[in-house]
Amino acid sequence: MSINEIDEQATSDPLSKEELKKQFVEQTEKLGLKHTFTFEEAWETAQEIRKKQEYRERITSLEQEIVSLGGVTGDEVNELNPLKHTFAGGCYVREIYNPLGAWLCYSIMRSFYSLNSIFC
Repeated sequence: MSINEIDEQATSDPLSKEELKKQFVEQTEKLGLKHTFTFEEAWETAQEIRKKQEYRERITSLEQEIVSLGGVTGDEVNELNPLKHTFAGGCYVREIYNPLGAWLCYSIMRSFYSLNSIFC
């Protein structure tokens, strides 16, 4: 099975975890590969990538919905609600002052270790 066939299968007719593990073992043996990771590690990485892709799709959909209801994005948001970046003691703080009742969609951050506080 070629890499293109595997890619096609993954999108058109995904296998179960057990089926994928069997395929992983068979292809590894057939090709004489020595991986630096286990199937479980590859599976967990793939699941994390899938979660990030699904999250990005949901956020993009939300952003489109906000725009369809008259909301703004991009530079318009930055003009109406300036973003202040502060660095202190090894911490990074993003301050955004929003009008009451406003829905904002800023950028998707690459890391998950942020703390968001909302004060009304």
